[in-house]
Amino acid sequence: MENSEIIDIQRRLFEEIQKTIPTHCILVNIISDVLDTGRDSAYRRIRCEKLLSIQELYMLCKHFQLSFDQLAGIKNIRQFDGMYRPINLTVHGEYYHYMLTMLKSIEKLKAASDSSILMSTMDIPMYHLIGQKELTFFKLYTWAQSVYGYEGSIGDFMKEIETPELLSCYQRIISNYELVPSTEIWTENSIHTTLKLIGYYVDICR
Repeated sequence: MENSEIIDIQRRLFEEIQKTIPTHCILVNIISDVLDTGRDSAYRRIRCEKLLSIQELYMLCKHFQLSFDQLAGIKNIRQFDGMYRPINLTVHGEYYHYMLTMLKSIEKLKAASDSSILMSTMDIPMYHLIGQKELTFFKLYTWAQSVYGYEGSIGDFMKEIETPELLSCYQRIISNYELVPSTEIWTENSIHTTLKLIGYYVDICR
């Protein structure tokens, strides 16, 4: 691989990282923290004046959940990221980053001419749920309360999590999913789980 190609990959890496971080965050500070290096050293890597080591490339791809194959233009669109990852909803930007990962996965599926989805679901699939943002945020709020001890109101939670970038990501996920042939196997519990959750919160808020 030519040195110019390596520089192009490094430049694309930092462009992708910039897309994933909240708008109020400064890229050089985040890179400095992840690589445990000084700001000057981080700047030189962002400007591609210094090439990343293999270890640094690994650390950045792992931390921001980016695919080196995709950065390098290696075609492997048959892969689909379906691994479970815990999300701390009290950490600003972590949920948005998770949804960006889901968007990249469904975009890869759509790009494959022979792709299809077969799912068996015990809850409303995310691809349908995110079309109703209030219901989605309600379920996320209950999750943040029960798992992470979030103490704010649902109004406070929505102000923190709802951003134009997240809503745009939702819409892009839906649009791509609608273009992939899919078979969904639902049960009675697929809807009842959500109805029971709503009923429970209605009762405790009376």
